[in-house]
Amino acid sequence: MRFKRGYKYQLFDTLSFRTPLLGESVVHEYFTLFVAGLMIIKRGYAWDGASGPAIDRDTNMRASLVHDVGCQMIAEGVLDQFYQPVVDKMYYVTALDAGMWKPIAWAEYRAIRLHFSTGKLPDKNPILEAP
Repeated sequence: MRFKRGYKYQLFDTLSFRTPLLGESVVHEYFTLFVAGLMIIKRGYAWDGASGPAIDRDTNMRASLVHDVGCQMIAEGVLDQFYQPVVDKMYYVTALDAGMWKPIAWAEYRAIRLHFSTGKLPDKNPILEAP
């Protein structure tokens, strides 16, 4: 049996989201990125919510979702790592759009930038095996 740990949430409805990720096209089982920047995240996509010192709130659920999709695209090599700062900024803007208090959104954004400044994207949820 093969499985993964670490997911807390699963998207119940398909979601569309406008991104600044222009000029790239990515097709995946659970998401699609169109050249014009439209991201479609399909029902069933699983993610872990906010990471690090951030706590899950209504105001960062969508932000953590689109950020995780962007990071997954980079980790899988279907989106260039050049886009990491753009993906990180998507978190900040999306959290603000959801009504997050600006100082909290800024602190979470800075923590994200610090985390990804190493240039490494570890597999947070490796495939595990059990008998």
